[in-house]
Amino acid sequence: EDNTKSTSSKEVVMNGKSEVKQSLDSLAMNGVISKQQKDLINKAVQNDTELNLNEVDLQTIKQIEKKVDAEVPLLTRFISKFKELKANNVSTEQIAESIIAHTLKLIPKVLFIYMPFFAFLLWLFYNKKKYWYFDHGIFTLHYFSVILLSVLAIYILTALSSYIEISFIVSILRFIAVLIGLFTIVNFILALHRRYQENRFVTTLKGIILMGFNSFIFFTIILGIVIYSYLHV
Repeated sequence: EDNTKSTSSKEVVMNGKSEVKQSLDSLAMNGVISKQQKDLINKAVQNDTELNLNEVDLQTIKQIEKKVDAEVPLLTRFISKFKELKANNVSTEQIAESIIAHTLKLIPKVLFIYMPFFAFLLWLFYNKKKYWYFDHGIFTLHYFSVILLSVLAIYILTALSSYIEISFIVSILRFIAVLIGLFTIVNFILALHRRYQENRFVTTLKGIILMGFNSFIFFTIILGIVIYSYLHV
């Protein structure tokens, strides 16, 4: 009877291994996992050995790195950085947290550097004889102060919502954050109208163009900061 049970258990194990092999073959065929990953996992299952998932990740990284070196050499540094972080057992969550912290620390400095350029755009858009560049600089300083306060308020509300489990309160906090964002946009157009005394249609048109142009530039700057933060994690 014991021999029968032993034989039955072995059959169950063999059938299980066979099913795993078929599943892996299917995943590899559909491109979900690479051939190297499939062989590594299958070898561990068939030999009843412990599977090192980090090794699977590194195999994938090496495969990607070869393609990058051949097709997009500029990305090689990013892959090398990822390998370095993996080798130091840095998790994806830790990488994300570090990038966010580094980015938030750099944004105020970048905004300070960007202010003269923003003032220059205002100088291009408005009467150069009536307003000096210095006047646009003062407007920019005031408006960027509003932006920083708005970003701080939105950040605090977002942080609070992550600690609150009551969905109704979370929805209210997020709604307030959206209102603050909209206020920042509307306030910019109203501030332009008060400062430069043009009719509302022209002010709104110029405000939209300025916001669109600056949003594109600012997004590019933020992307650059994120990339810089990642490379200096």
